[in-house]
Amino acid sequence: LINTCMIASESVQHQQHRRRRSQVPQLPPRAMALKILVLAAAMLLAVLCRLFPVARFEATIHEFDPWFNYRATEYLVEHGAEAFMVWFDDRSWYPLGRPVGATVYPGLMFTSAAVYQALQALGISVSVRDVCVFTGPAFSVLTTLTTYALTRELWNDRAGLLAAGFIAIVPGYTSRSVAGAYDNEAIAIFAMLLTFYFWIRAVKTGRLIFGIGAALAYFYMAAAWGGYVFPINVIALHALAILVTGQSDRRLWVAYTTFYAVSLPLLVQIPFIGSQPLRSLEHIGPLGVFGLVQLRAILGIVSNLAPAVRHTVLAVGVPAAVAAGAGALYALVQGGYVAPLTGRLYSLWNTEYARESMPIIASVAEHQPTPWGTFFRDFHLLTGFFAPGLWIVVHSLAGRADRLFIVLYALTAVYFAAVMVRLVLLLAPIVVICSAISCSHLLSAYVAAVKAEESAATIAAASESQHATPSTPQTGHLEPPRPVDEAKMARNQVVLLVAVALVLFGVHSVWVTAAMHSSPSYIFANRVNGSRVIRDDYREAYSWLRQNTHPDARVMAWWDYGYQLAGMANRTTIVDNNTWNNTHIALVGLAFASTEERAIEIIRPLGVDYVLVTFGGVAGVGGDDIAKLMWMVRIAAGEFPDDVFESDFVTTSGNIAVGGNATAKLRDSLMYKLSYYRFWEAHADGHAEAGYDPIRHDRVTAPFTLSRFEEAFTSSSWLVRIYRVLPTPAAPAA
Repeated sequence: LINTCMIASESVQHQQHRRRRSQVPQLPPRAMALKILVLAAAMLLAVLCRLFPVARFEATIHEFDPWFNYRATEYLVEHGAEAFMVWFDDRSWYPLGRPVGATVYPGLMFTSAAVYQALQALGISVSVRDVCVFTGPAFSVLTTLTTYALTRELWNDRAGLLAAGFIAIVPGYTSRSVAGAYDNEAIAIFAMLLTFYFWIRAVKTGRLIFGIGAALAYFYMAAAWGGYVFPINVIALHALAILVTGQSDRRLWVAYTTFYAVSLPLLVQIPFIGSQPLRSLEHIGPLGVFGLVQLRAILGIVSNLAPAVRHTVLAVGVPAAVAAGAGALYALVQGGYVAPLTGRLYSLWNTEYARESMPIIASVAEHQPTPWGTFFRDFHLLTGFFAPGLWIVVHSLAGRADRLFIVLYALTAVYFAAVMVRLVLLLAPIVVICSAISCSHLLSAYVAAVKAEESAATIAAASESQHATPSTPQTGHLEPPRPVDEAKMARNQVVLLVAVALVLFGVHSVWVTAAMHSSPSYIFANRVNGSRVIRDDYREAYSWLRQNTHPDARVMAWWDYGYQLAGMANRTTIVDNNTWNNTHIALVGLAFASTEERAIEIIRPLGVDYVLVTFGGVAGVGGDDIAKLMWMVRIAAGEFPDDVFESDFVTTSGNIAVGGNATAKLRDSLMYKLSYYRFWEAHADGHAEAGYDPIRHDRVTAPFTLSRFEEAFTSSSWLVRIYRVLPTPAAPAA
């Protein structure tokens, strides 16, 4: 296949490509220097605006998932790649454990480990943690350059420079790439845009090298992030659109055939992916497009045959091939060889599915549908430039098969970003590109018109001065005022408004990054009586666990805190953020929703030594475990429908009450008792009334005791509470 591609394309199209390149005008030195300066400024801004977490707090890992990534990177650096790929983590999901090498996308860890070892080889002393902390800002520089190159390839140089500046600071991307946000997306967005760049180059030139480049970049993205399904389907959709619109030629065949044929064997080398590209429904589309591209190439050959042979092939062979392909797909699906869509992917098409059938998915905040306010927060005034930019692209599609990609990427990304908050990240690059096209088009048109008028006025004034007759000015004679050029004034105002809009976008983006994306998830700041209070309770609690419990102690907490417990406290956890086993998570949820006696029966077989809960009733911090209790109940009810009922925990109005109106099931639940134990004596910050919970706006006054648990530690602001599981009393002697 590779040899055929080489013979088909390199002989003619490479010569044409070189001839076209020789005809491209070169930029003057001053313009080139200005372009380099703008790109350098964009890259510098990309780094600086992502350093707010370090400047405001310290160089530390943020959020939840990054703690596992950091822990895995440390293991990789210490034990090597071979040991990492067979690593069985017995300190998570106790007593089941987790085969990490087969259940993780290792691209992020291998990248950081390679950077760390390269710096060590150069004699630069740096810790693994520092490399992990600054991975996001470093890759934002590469993303800025790649965005410029992709936009330049799709449109022009001016739009590319604007896109580079936008992607450097747009909150929709900075949220996943600030210092400390050591998550897969930090490098995956760069790899995705690099894949798209090579793909567009391959479609435009038909050169084999760009098809291979797209496949390699896509392999890197697939090794780093589970969102790898998106780019290959967008590329397949683009290839299909080129076929349908009749713009296909040998370049498309070389580009898609090379991309798919090279990327497929690479993907199956990733253990977590395995045979999914051949056996999962989300990969069937690209495979089908691959078949259509080959069929189109065959038809091109058939068109040169004798009329009788051509008629037979078209009338019999093509329908038979299509029918055989459809029949084979149907048989594979019915036979179970092709797996259906996973729950997360299916919930993107049926938005009610997760809430009704998989509450573990619906319970995650970033899996919810995206509210309009989020779009404005993440893109600000770019939301106004996006649609006009897309409209400009639509009107320029004639003869430009490559620009079909912009339209298809935009439409698919808008849909997925609307149904899931987390996927706004996929929308950010195309919003940036379309907004850059819109601003570039607007500024180019108006600035060019203003410059043309100024040039014409200068020439006219020079001509008048040359033909003017010298005369003696008369005393008291005033020159009549010149008429106001309203059109020129309007054009200047448009340019000024666009410039002001871009400045406002920059200010907003930097503010959002500093105020909303720069605080670690375990450090909270709120105001009490007008003063700002920093609450570092999580690290206080994790430090207590590390220093005061046995190294093999097992801690049960809701799955949100599993990665942090393993990474910061270095203790064995029962469940964590991987959420691969819904039954195990449901068992923990059932324990929290049960009485003390029933909870002990559940957690004894799990070997639990300590139970950790989060509580914001004193500090006035929301999102604690009481707020999550109803999701625990729903998840538990999905696996144990006869043991727990959601209606038992809510009032007749459908709400949770924690005071005098609390239901009996709620007051008797383990989560309620561990959260509100001794709270009737406490005073919430800024409230003189004992037992008042400002989050739930209710008061807890009825005291109670614990029989199977004892309080081991409560953090300074009560945000984290840890309880020791008491040993089972010995049975009385007969």
